[in-house]
Amino acid sequence: MPPHTKEDRSRKFMVGSSDSETENEDLALVHLVLRKLSIKDQTLLHRHFKKVPEAFNILWRDQHQRLDLGQMQWKLHGSDLHLFLQDMRTEFRSIHFRSEQLQEELNILEQAGIERLVHVDTCEISWGNSMIKNINFPQWPFHALPKLLSNLIHLEIHAPVQACFIEQFRKLESLKIYQEISSSALEAILRSGAPLLQLHLLGDFNYQLLGISKCKHLKKLLVNFQTFWSSPKEILQLPKLLVLGITRLTENGETLKALSNVIKEKGSQLKSFKLNCSFMDHGKYISQLELNRCVSLKELELVDCKFEDQEMTKLFLPVTQSYAMFGNCPDLMDDQLLDFIKTSPKLKDLVLIECPKLTEALLHNVVKVRNSGEKQEPLLIKVKDCQDIWDSYQKNFSSYWDRKRSIVKLDCITEESKPIDNVQFIFHDNII
Repeated sequence: MPPHTKEDRSRKFMVGSSDSETENEDLALVHLVLRKLSIKDQTLLHRHFKKVPEAFNILWRDQHQRLDLGQMQWKLHGSDLHLFLQDMRTEFRSIHFRSEQLQEELNILEQAGIERLVHVDTCEISWGNSMIKNINFPQWPFHALPKLLSNLIHLEIHAPVQACFIEQFRKLESLKIYQEISSSALEAILRSGAPLLQLHLLGDFNYQLLGISKCKHLKKLLVNFQTFWSSPKEILQLPKLLVLGITRLTENGETLKALSNVIKEKGSQLKSFKLNCSFMDHGKYISQLELNRCVSLKELELVDCKFEDQEMTKLFLPVTQSYAMFGNCPDLMDDQLLDFIKTSPKLKDLVLIECPKLTEALLHNVVKVRNSGEKQEPLLIKVKDCQDIWDSYQKNFSSYWDRKRSIVKLDCITEESKPIDNVQFIFHDNII
């Protein structure tokens, strides 16, 4: 007699189990799943079978708090997908849609009987799956989202937006748009009165931000230079602005003029200033910013700066910072950095990334400077890709530098660092 196949055994399992053909088929499927378990696991499941639905709900909550229908369709279909969505409808915390397949994905939710996802507070909308991005995809499905996601707080869109729908999210606090948004849609957002705390308009698209000063809750703004340059007064009038980032800096007088104007208007409120200087031919142009007007500055970062033979004292840098960073400054010399340290009496932390010309002589001079004045906290210098100074420090640590740790200490940065690639102003929140 030939051995029984898996199908024969499943068919045998069905006999007498139910008169219903559908129930027989379901039972056979369950049988196939159970066969994959060990006898120990089968026994455990048999003993606690009443707890299985609750256990599944807990498992799904842990593993699927983010709903991605594009991926879920590959794993579940039809009634199985609907069952999963219905059981999880109050457990999802975030959701991902594809712009070109948005209506298709909304239809799946409708077929599952889901009208609202009340606990979803985060939504990301990306392009579709096609290699060629279709900028003319239908926009009307967007209008269904505010009702579906009535408690949305964070929205991130990587596709073009023409339709006016974002302003209907009455609880929206964070909005990031990576592609172009129509003027009418942007104006509607700025007029909406939503409790928007963060607005990022990324990409190389220029906007008029008329009316943005009325966004009384806005704390964090990121725009490109041309967008900032179109409405600088309104932006600087934002009553609660804490973080202003400007991208796409260009090599012209307007850029330095605009940055200088921010410092003129709000320099006394500035807590942190980070600048990528790659748009400048020479570090000497930093002097035009007159950063010494920043009388309460705590943090200063300068990246991609060409100092050449520039005297640091002529750059009008601030003197109040306790933290400073110089990144990718290939010609920064010992004497230049020493002058900066001399004029920064509150400096406690100094980060140096890719400054290869710095040597151990800098450390010896720091010891002399710090010993000659009032007693100060040790200066902690953290370096990455500054091989000369780091190698010398390690070589002479036990014989000399260990005894000088009360004055200056050197550490090596091992983790990845990502210096700023634009400009960022951070203001004191207790002053604004």
